[in-house]
Amino acid sequence: MPDDYQVHHALPQRYAGIMERVGVNIHDPSMLRGVDPAVHTKITTEWGRWHRGLGGRMPTAQEITLFSYRIDERYGSYFEW
Repeated sequence: MPDDYQVHHALPQRYAGIMERVGVNIHDPSMLRGVDPAVHTKITTEWGRWHRGLGGRMPTAQEITLFSYRIDERYGSYFEW
């Protein structure tokens, strides 16, 4: 991974508890990606917009996972594995 890249959690840390209840460790190395800081900002912005769109409720593990697939489809070509 390039030195200036940041570590991106495929599933945001704010949802760690939700995912842990279904047996997913968001800190597992398989759930981490290296990404350019500018792209990381875009990803974080999209997650934030999605979260605000939930209208104050917490998402389900399935909803989180499905949105993570959309992020991976859109930005996956920028990831360093």
